Amino acid sequence: IREFPFLMAAKEIRARLKAAKAAVGKKDFHEVRKLCQEVFSVDESNYTAHVFAGLAELELGQPREAGHHYRTAIGLQPGEQLAWKGLADFYDKHAPSNRGEREEAVEAYQKLLTFVQSDPPKLRSTLKKLTDVHKTLGNCSQAVACYSHLLATYHHGDAPPTDTEPLGELWVEVTEYLLEQEPAVLTEDTWEMLERGLAAVVESPAVSESVKRDVRAKYIQKTFDKFTHHSTRDGQLEERLRKECHALIGQDPTHLSSLVVLARLTLIDTLIELPKMESHSFRVEGSQWPSLFRSLSPEGGEGAGAGASGLVCLGQAIVCGGEGRWKDAGEMVIRGVSLSPELTEGWLLATLIHLHLCDFPAAQQEAIHGLTIVDKAPAFVRKEFENQLKLCLAQAYLGVKGKDSIEKALTLLNELFQVTSHESHVTTQLVRAHLLQGNVSRAEELVKGLQAKCGSGSHAVLGLEGELSLAQRDYQKALELFTSALESQPTCADCHFARGRVLWETPGGDRVQAYSVFLQAAKLHPFNPDIFLHIGHYQKLVTKDLRRAVKCYQKATELQPSHMEAAVALGDALFTLGDEEAAFKVYTRVASVVPQAEAKQAWVRMGLYQRKSGLYSEAIKSFQNALAANLSDRHCWECLGEAYLARGSHNSALRAFAKAVELDPRSLYCLYQIASIKQVLGQLKEAVSEYTAVLELEPSYVPALKGRGENHLLLARLALRENFDGRAVDHVSLALSDLTRAAGLRPQFTCLWKLIGDCCVALCDVAPQVARPSVPKVLRGQSTSSSLECDVIEKRELLLIGCRAYGRALQLSPDSAFLWHDLAASYYHLGKSGSGAGRAGGAGRAGGGTVEDFHTALNAAKKAVSLQTQDPTHWNMLGIIAARPEVDNSALAQHAFIMSIQVESNNVVAWANLGTLYMKHGNIKLTASLPVSTAKKSQQWRLRMRLPQLLIPTPFFSRAISWPTRRSATPSRWSPASCRPGSGRPWWPRASDTPTPWISSDTARSWPTILRAALATATGCATLSAQLIPS
Repeated sequence: IREFPFLMAAKEIRARLKAAKAAVGKKDFHEVRKLCQEVFSVDESNYTAHVFAGLAELELGQPREAGHHYRTAIGLQPGEQLAWKGLADFYDKHAPSNRGEREEAVEAYQKLLTFVQSDPPKLRSTLKKLTDVHKTLGNCSQAVACYSHLLATYHHGDAPPTDTEPLGELWVEVTEYLLEQEPAVLTEDTWEMLERGLAAVVESPAVSESVKRDVRAKYIQKTFDKFTHHSTRDGQLEERLRKECHALIGQDPTHLSSLVVLARLTLIDTLIELPKMESHSFRVEGSQWPSLFRSLSPEGGEGAGAGASGLVCLGQAIVCGGEGRWKDAGEMVIRGVSLSPELTEGWLLATLIHLHLCDFPAAQQEAIHGLTIVDKAPAFVRKEFENQLKLCLAQAYLGVKGKDSIEKALTLLNELFQVTSHESHVTTQLVRAHLLQGNVSRAEELVKGLQAKCGSGSHAVLGLEGELSLAQRDYQKALELFTSALESQPTCADCHFARGRVLWETPGGDRVQAYSVFLQAAKLHPFNPDIFLHIGHYQKLVTKDLRRAVKCYQKATELQPSHMEAAVALGDALFTLGDEEAAFKVYTRVASVVPQAEAKQAWVRMGLYQRKSGLYSEAIKSFQNALAANLSDRHCWECLGEAYLARGSHNSALRAFAKAVELDPRSLYCLYQIASIKQVLGQLKEAVSEYTAVLELEPSYVPALKGRGENHLLLARLALRENFDGRAVDHVSLALSDLTRAAGLRPQFTCLWKLIGDCCVALCDVAPQVARPSVPKVLRGQSTSSSLECDVIEKRELLLIGCRAYGRALQLSPDSAFLWHDLAASYYHLGKSGSGAGRAGGAGRAGGGTVEDFHTALNAAKKAVSLQTQDPTHWNMLGIIAARPEVDNSALAQHAFIMSIQVESNNVVAWANLGTLYMKHGNIKLTASLPVSTAKKSQQWRLRMRLPQLLIPTPFFSRAISWPTRRSATPSRWSPASCRPGSGRPWWPRASDTPTPWISSDTARSWPTILRAALATATGCATLSAQLIPS
């Protein structure tokens, strides 16, 4: 048979199979494999051989071959039980590793079920295996069906099950499996199965109490998840959920999950209604909250779990708000959202509480964050919470009252109005936003629409009509409306405050009564900073008690640190009290918490303080920050220009004032500053044009008249330096015309009279036939004539007018040394130009002038020296006048020049004048030696200092003193003290003394012309020195 296997008869095959069966009984699976292989060599489609071979391979650890034989057998005879049972046993020992094997296992178990229906233990075992495979495949519905079939095996008709313990465990398994599924996976049938399982577990005596609590807690959480995923609120499901929560609390009062779910349900119910109320009327029926959160309180120790603590804080915040402890509520809600940041309800509650506390920046941040996580809110309130958060965000923007904030609020409110126009609180906020923006007409339309919906007598409509009337300045109507609104709701703080505003703003209104109303509003809503701001205004303006006003303003800023108006009022009050540093700190603090675009007032005041304190660069930055909020504010550009001007940045200041003029072409101050800056920059002609533009707008603007007159004077001096005498005369005429008009308008201004005198003296060195300016008749004493009428006058009369102008200035400022100096110079030039007009007989005149004029000049110079002894120019002027022949007080002149040198040792003008004085009196040796020591100190004056030396005859100069070289020492030791009058060594010859000739007779005879020229030039040097004196 081995050589010819095909000769094996059927009888032999049966014998081999019988032997294989016997080997299976003996567990000799190697023999089974051998026998089956012999059968396969004859008949490969033998069903029994494949079954035995599968069993042998399975026992010998060859699952792959075992599975192949079972599948082959099933393919040969699908209706036979052995192969299916073998395949099922195969999957019992070797769990399916992929989806294909699992599906094959499902098929095997399902086929096997048809063979074990009459055997309950085998049926339950097969159903349990089939259920497990369905669970691994994720076939929830099929698994539930298997569980249902399995549960049915424990019931026999209407009789109760006898085996309760396995049944209870099975229900626990079924329920826990369903509780592990996602809410979207659970169908209505599976959810019904879950509820049946929960009831069975709870009622089963075989299930422990701890297991019952865990299953019920999981069911509560699963039910809550399903409840929150519904787009509409399921009342029956919510009722079932609350029932189970209370049942679990009855079993375990400290169980967290039931308390948390119940708390979230209560919190959601509370928040749905809160935003519809006014913020100051935020009240919650708190009777259920204390009992609900007592065991969950953070102070309750072990009762509070980490997952529930955030929600507990939120509940405690509601309790605190219901009891009026709003600050505690604010602290608790901040803790709540930090511990449970995923709760949209928490962020909404935090926004509402901070709106009540008037902390609008915090409310803005919380509302914005809540909108970012609104998708995590329960589905049936998601849209509601989103709208409420947007409404709260709009209210927070309106509370800030900035321009940009109002725009943002309007955008949000218009969006809400499109979808929730039936809700009055949205319309209320939209009306207030339009009133803040100044759009009264649109606000009136909205009020009429709300009146049509809610009726004219409702509290909300009366309040909005009152605010509209207040914006329209119809104070009587507004007062009546707010009074009617208070009759319907006496505890409305907003209506009390609005009524107080009406009484405050009414012209001639009773501000004392307004103060009483403000106090009542403060009692009802002690967190509104606007109320304390107006109470502070009352203390400041009515009772004149700035210190109490400061306390009220401080209260307002404490309640809302970003309240710009309160911070500015506080800073201004502190500034008035003299506490400028504290005021600056207030401005700085509010500018740091308020957006830059809305802190303009604080930046401007900071800049003004910094400019006053000399911090010009910081002031410039502050004004630039203020301009960032509004580039079209002319006043900010003016302040910036002043700061640049104070720092010395004239070009930048010019651009700033030019921008201000661009915004307001009729701004006299800015136009004047532009002209003034151009004058400083030396752009005199452009400055005259700018002053002219100012005077075209305001002909009697004294600063512009003065400025244009001063510019004409400067142009005249410039023309004189360039030897354009006629042009200088024209400019002096124009200057006198403008300055005379200015002096007529403001005769008490000293500077105007001084400038008139400067104009008159400016032409002192111009030839008399040229120096004939046009002068207003008023300056000539013709007071009856119009100031616009002018006469052409002579030079001497012009100088007389200058003397009178300086005299008028000295009447206003008698202690001004410079004015006395100018008066002395004016009389000095008048004396030089004397013609005998108006003088008796001409007696007493010498050298072309009048003795009286020079003596007047001398007295004026002495007065200047007595008022200001440390100014070298006054001493120099005194010396020049004393050296005049008409005065002929050489000792005084020498003393004056020496004092000028002592005050300022490097005073080259005084040195030159002293040298000229010595040469004029014939002391040529001192004349030659004086400038030597000074020449090294001032190289630019060397030529002018050596002028007296150049006038000395060369023979004597070479014999008497050598010209100093760079290495030579000073040829003579000379000090001013050695020749000071009273020093004991006077050099002036007395009348009884015979003067000693300083030059030999031969030399004198050889140089008569040179000496005459030297003496003539000495007078010219004195004149030159006089020109160097600044007037």
